[in-house]
Amino acid sequence: MSWQPMDLAPKSDDLDALAITTVRMLAVDGVESANAGHPGLPLGAAPMAWTLFRYFLRFNPSDARDPLRDRFVLSAGHGSMLLYSLLYLFGYSVSVDDLKRFRQLGSITPGHPEFGVTDGVETSTGPLGQGIANACGMAIAAQMLHGQGAIAREDVPRIFAICSDGDLMEGISNEASSLAGHLGLDNLFVLYDNNSISIDGSTELAFTESRIDRYRALGWRCVEIQDGNSHEEIRRVLDEVLSEHVAMPTFISVRTVIGYGVPGREGTEKVHGSPLGPELTSQLKQRFGWPSDTFYVPDAVHELCKEIVEGKQAELSEARGRCKKEPRFDTLVPSCIDSLFQQISSSFEPGKALATRVSSEKILSQLVPAIPNMVVGTADLAESTGLAIKMEEFSKSDRSGRFVHFGVREHAMGAILNGLHLFDQRLVVAGSTFLVFSDYMRGAVRLSALMRIPVIFVFTHDSVGVGEDGPTHEPIEQLNSLRLIPHLEVYRPADSHETVVGWRLAIDREVDPLALIFSRQALADLGPDNLDQIVTYGARVVAGGVGKPDLVIVASGSEVALAKEVGARLEADLGLSKVRVVSMPSRDRFLSKSPSERQEIVPSNTKVVSVEAGTTMGWLEVVGPQGLTIGIDEFGHSGKGPAVMAEMGISTEKVATRIKDWILQDS
Repeated sequence: MSWQPMDLAPKSDDLDALAITTVRMLAVDGVESANAGHPGLPLGAAPMAWTLFRYFLRFNPSDARDPLRDRFVLSAGHGSMLLYSLLYLFGYSVSVDDLKRFRQLGSITPGHPEFGVTDGVETSTGPLGQGIANACGMAIAAQMLHGQGAIAREDVPRIFAICSDGDLMEGISNEASSLAGHLGLDNLFVLYDNNSISIDGSTELAFTESRIDRYRALGWRCVEIQDGNSHEEIRRVLDEVLSEHVAMPTFISVRTVIGYGVPGREGTEKVHGSPLGPELTSQLKQRFGWPSDTFYVPDAVHELCKEIVEGKQAELSEARGRCKKEPRFDTLVPSCIDSLFQQISSSFEPGKALATRVSSEKILSQLVPAIPNMVVGTADLAESTGLAIKMEEFSKSDRSGRFVHFGVREHAMGAILNGLHLFDQRLVVAGSTFLVFSDYMRGAVRLSALMRIPVIFVFTHDSVGVGEDGPTHEPIEQLNSLRLIPHLEVYRPADSHETVVGWRLAIDREVDPLALIFSRQALADLGPDNLDQIVTYGARVVAGGVGKPDLVIVASGSEVALAKEVGARLEADLGLSKVRVVSMPSRDRFLSKSPSERQEIVPSNTKVVSVEAGTTMGWLEVVGPQGLTIGIDEFGHSGKGPAVMAEMGISTEKVATRIKDWILQDS
């Protein structure tokens, strides 16, 4: 490809072009400094990102959490140096030294944007499609804030996202975009970096549908920008889009050139995910008439950015002046939460057997009206998962509702829940589906845990006790699969009392997500004793708590009542003086304790057995290397729930027999 050293140099009087070139070269220098990263997207998308930040995005670097700010989501997180360069130029807590430490251990400029690490980063992105879905959640939360009267229509924060071909190929983006279109989220704007290149080559290899037609069919206003290198055209189109209100989200296809300006590589996959190297970097800078100095920023650009920020701060100050109340969601004070849970606990009839999903519904029916910052929703399973509670629904016509119908979109639901909380960290958000379908939303659950945000995931129909629906709907490995995720607490209660504790743990937490695992079938009431042990240890003693036991049986959920029956039988059949039965709704919490602390619940030098209707992986950490783990390591069957449980070895008789044989063999 022929090129001239100065043919792309910005005109001396075009400050926008000068700033765009600055962003491009900062991004290239960051990738070169790390000798790793993605220079292609920043080189192609810099004009749209700069134009958005300069002319349209409302932000305040001195208060990166201003509730009235617009949100910017780089869904194409691999282009992170584009975002870091902008944050540096506009005065966020990102220095040139941070740019120089791009992708280095312990830096605040990691390879993909991470929430809580870098000032100005709204969410962790990189797994493609997640950012668009997060943006949908943010847009819903902003609309709710307006619907509840906290802010005027003109001050509703707008959510802008830049996405890539990869984002649009991932199914989660279509799920989220479908819901956004249905809800008419007119404060959501997605700019599509349409460069026709993916990692393997041209998008013609695998991605040929009309993205514009697809988004029109999803209920979006669609606009095309033919020259993504023209900041004038980008500004003109965005001016038109933002000045003309339509009751739908907006999809803007921006035709760009990946790796713009790189001799011999622009417009190809070769510039996507590798540093350019010294020679090409030098040629690129010559082509733009740019100094060879690394991380060079003209004084005029620094001055321009400072002036822009002053204007943004004034704009946000004016918006705040229009607010009649604090532009955040109302919250319930802790003292009221204490009395609320006392009331909830006393509302359960002693001794009554209930499915924990039913117990959860009774709890939520009292929680949601009392907690104004609580938002809940379900993936089309309200009746089944215990979320059929009386509350206003969030819809296109009613923005004040706090119940979201996600439809059969589990993965998008998970990411939208993340976005809801990220919009305002005072929001308590919960969403539900069947446990077996947690697999569909695992990517979003993982990111919730990675960001350490306290989102509540409600998973019901927790075992082969589901019965007639058969093995496709009977979870086997899901419990332990979720337990593998760092910072995610998995909580499977054994009765109504433990369900109340689970919801209290969910409402009280300030960091880390919680997965509440509930049963379809009714579970016996085990009584309210020792519930405080669960908060401390993740487990409580429900039988045989006094003195040193001969045997400890540890179980969770529906298997705890069975374990009590087994313990009584073993005491009679084997002449054991004491069998301790432990309900362990949170194995994660228990294993986080020191060995000496664990002995308060599971004494050392004692035979220990675990019983759970799922895979046995991980239970050796509780029972010890000489212990016995009883579970289900095979897929289920279709039939009545108790019959399937028994067939899979989870019945009083079969569990008692296995433990007897183990004890006798050991003796």
